[in-house]
Amino acid sequence: MNVDIKMLSERLADFGPKLFLKDEKSTLIRAPKLFGSQIGELNPEYIYVGRLSALPEFPPDGACVNVLCIEDVAFSEILIEKNNINLLLLKGGSALEEVFNIIQDIFVSSQEMLGNAPRFLDSLVHGRGLQHIIDIGYELLKNPIVLFDTKSNLIAHSANIETDDPLNSELLKNGRLSTETINFIWATDHQKSLNNRRYPYYFKSEKLKYNRIVGNIYNDKKKVALMVVWENERPFNEKDLDLVAQLCEIISSEMQRSEFYRNMKDVLFESFMSDLLDGKTTYVEPVIKRLGSMDWKLKQNLYLMVIDISLFDSTYMEISRIRDTIEPMIKDCKAFIYNNYVVALVGRDDKNFRPKAEMNDLMRFLRDNSMVAGVSNSFKNLADIRVFFKQALKAIELGGHIADEVIFPYEEFQLFRLLEICSSQESLTHFCHPVVFELLDYDRENNSDYAKTLYSYIANGLDSSYTAGAMHTHRNTVLYRIAKIKEQFNLDFKNGEQIFHLMLSFKILGFLDRLHFEL
Repeated sequence: MNVDIKMLSERLADFGPKLFLKDEKSTLIRAPKLFGSQIGELNPEYIYVGRLSALPEFPPDGACVNVLCIEDVAFSEILIEKNNINLLLLKGGSALEEVFNIIQDIFVSSQEMLGNAPRFLDSLVHGRGLQHIIDIGYELLKNPIVLFDTKSNLIAHSANIETDDPLNSELLKNGRLSTETINFIWATDHQKSLNNRRYPYYFKSEKLKYNRIVGNIYNDKKKVALMVVWENERPFNEKDLDLVAQLCEIISSEMQRSEFYRNMKDVLFESFMSDLLDGKTTYVEPVIKRLGSMDWKLKQNLYLMVIDISLFDSTYMEISRIRDTIEPMIKDCKAFIYNNYVVALVGRDDKNFRPKAEMNDLMRFLRDNSMVAGVSNSFKNLADIRVFFKQALKAIELGGHIADEVIFPYEEFQLFRLLEICSSQESLTHFCHPVVFELLDYDRENNSDYAKTLYSYIANGLDSSYTAGAMHTHRNTVLYRIAKIKEQFNLDFKNGEQIFHLMLSFKILGFLDRLHFEL
């Protein structure tokens, strides 16, 4: 958290501060120092604190110096003209010791805030987005956080928002505050004056269920957003204002880094989608409206593609860059970042979505960068998105164990998911057809491929030509092996139940990694 003379002026509001700036670029401060009649060597990174009556002359040709004085004698602006100083003047009667101790506490708190810096820096460097910063802030403040733009549109918020607060319900349902609510919040002249403060402030009203801390977020001199923390999980303490100030600075950096203005629609969309996936809200209307504002009409059939980037070295590419690279590779999709995954909401007017067949560029990108993707089944209602996100993750988990691919459609692994659930109740080998075990034993003893031939024959619809092509062997060889299997093991390939049992057995053994060939 940066400390400057403007922030000190706001923090010392109870002492009637007046601020006179000679050089706005010289306001950043690292430490306070008391002065008497002799001030010694000057350091522009200090703020010199004392009584106006003891203020020495400052060299007019030196660097601009920050000074805080208690007005114990009459003040004249000629003092500013004669000295190269930024002056913060406090009303007469203020106790010097009390003021200095408050300033010392501010700098101590600023040093303590440095302990949070590595987590925030990691979020900024790797482009994890505003939501990730808000989540860190919630862990530190242990109270809910909401971030608005200047038009009172919801940008992001933390988990555990009290739904019995009318303001929270309005936010979650509509994605913004109404004009009536905004007018109520800023009804008093006192609040209007606080509206442009750079340092966070307390917002209290008998009409509100919870007290708030409000922090304004600036890009240079322009206010771009508003952060609100409310006091409903634990009481506020003295350090919370400093922590909110630090969060506002980090969020400001993120907004500038991510070209916030140009990407505002995407940020809001990402926030709404994160809320749906976190279960914070079931309102899908804000998402649909946001998609419409991005000229993306919701298709009849939806899919989630979840891209796992955990094995990718993100040192040289931010997550946001990965998202922006992947999105154009997928037809009719909107991509966003969620919990360190890149998630693509894919729309299709029909159910003919074949990701591995139509996404060669994406598959090449994933393979080159050590990434994999899971694809959910088709769904129609955005409110069900959590179920299908879990499907995509499960496809990645199962596919990584079974197939040497980079895209794993859940529909190819549904049976394995069923087997995974059943395996907790009983040994899956008990459900296998005994002929499969006998064939595997025969192959081991005779160095043959009868089990693989039977599996390929069933998988290819009992078509010997397709089987021969899949196994890269002659059709007559396939016919010979199938005839021998049929005769030796008394199999009836016209019996659908038997064919299903055999295929299920191969799938079970493939899931258990008990086959010497890939399914």
